[in-house]
Amino acid sequence: MKKYYYSIDGGATWEGPFSSDELDNFRGLGMIDEHTMLKEEGAAPAPAAAMPPFPQPAAGVGQTSPRPEPGYLLTVNGNTSGPFSLVTLRTRLDNGELQGHEMVWMEGMPAWVRLDSLLPPDATQVKLPKLKNFSMGSFFSAVFRHHTEDEMMECFIAGTSKGTPPLSEVSTRFPTPWVFARMILFCVILYIGFSYAFTRLGHPCLLPAMMVVGNFGIPFSIFVLFYELNVRRDVTFYAGIKALLCGAFASMIVTLLLNLSFNPEDAFWAGAIEEPAKLLTAVFLAGKLRNGRILNGLLIGAAVGAGFSAFESLHYAFRAFGMCFANNATVGDLNNITEMRALLSPFGHVVWTAITAGAYWMVMDNKITNHLREKTDTSLDFSILIDRRFLMIAAIPIALHMCWNYPIFNDFAFLKCIALGVAAWIVALRLVVAGLNQIEREKQENK
Repeated sequence: MKKYYYSIDGGATWEGPFSSDELDNFRGLGMIDEHTMLKEEGAAPAPAAAMPPFPQPAAGVGQTSPRPEPGYLLTVNGNTSGPFSLVTLRTRLDNGELQGHEMVWMEGMPAWVRLDSLLPPDATQVKLPKLKNFSMGSFFSAVFRHHTEDEMMECFIAGTSKGTPPLSEVSTRFPTPWVFARMILFCVILYIGFSYAFTRLGHPCLLPAMMVVGNFGIPFSIFVLFYELNVRRDVTFYAGIKALLCGAFASMIVTLLLNLSFNPEDAFWAGAIEEPAKLLTAVFLAGKLRNGRILNGLLIGAAVGAGFSAFESLHYAFRAFGMCFANNATVGDLNNITEMRALLSPFGHVVWTAITAGAYWMVMDNKITNHLREKTDTSLDFSILIDRRFLMIAAIPIALHMCWNYPIFNDFAFLKCIALGVAAWIVALRLVVAGLNQIEREKQENK
């Protein structure tokens, strides 16, 4: 694409480079006119009138005559469509189908303008975008490819001056994670090895190792998955591990305190206590990562959820371990509990806390966009916790958690948990899309 410079002082100083559509936008805003000096990169200066205008649609394209209401033509990636009413454009913008940097024009306008200048962000709207252009095949496509050890190590070199790419190089295509799958496979093989060794040797020192690997392996691997989904690569692995371990401790303490305060008599109410406890822990531990970057929020939330999930499962395994000796039972009961909770862990605490934290960071970003919070502000904002826009999303994992524990469809408990987990992952992946859209918006703003 050709780039151009303009000068408003007769060629003494030049501004740019800009694309032709950006120059057309400047004309519409009155920043340049026919007397402004223009030059193409590597060419001699020329008058503004010689500049090629932003591509105009062919006569009659997408138009009917007479038209009952004004229609705006929309250009996306060089393709023009329309006309569309303002209501239609607003709906598509709110649904995430459009990002705001697209160009629009209608008859009578002096130049093409950005969509977000015509429809500025609605301060009252925080909606989850749709999962457009997403497919399971594409998402897991990198899992079965060959990867070198260097590629795996590069995944964890993030958050530093060398490991964090500039915003212009960050891809906004949906990521294709794969390291997490290697971690799951490794942990499964290790667990089977410890289990087999205990069966053959019967030495009690193997039991703690089997319990730790079995209950930590998969939650940790799902945390790695969210680490890979953070395409910004601006969070160190150390920060993630600290959130996982410290978050597990802090969230369990807060949960116990809340349980003592409210004294729920049924596990059904665990979701209403544990989800706020984990979210508060994630928000407090985030520190300088309270920056409104949605993918950061998802990662910190997933770390806290993974730690909580692992320690809670270890508690159940330890209790089963005690019952085995008290009742002279076999270790098979311990294995059953460990393996079942490990299989279900990707569908529970990790993704639930990722959603609540992602919602918190999403509203934080909305405040920044609408100049209600500074970009550099990393302070705690308790007003978000009672913000209707946050609560509408945060209520989802609480409801899913309560349904998870509700004694219904117990004959199909495993399938019930999987179905609830799939619903949670759909919400989490839509938050990932929101994070990618946020990056695209920042790219456009920095042009």
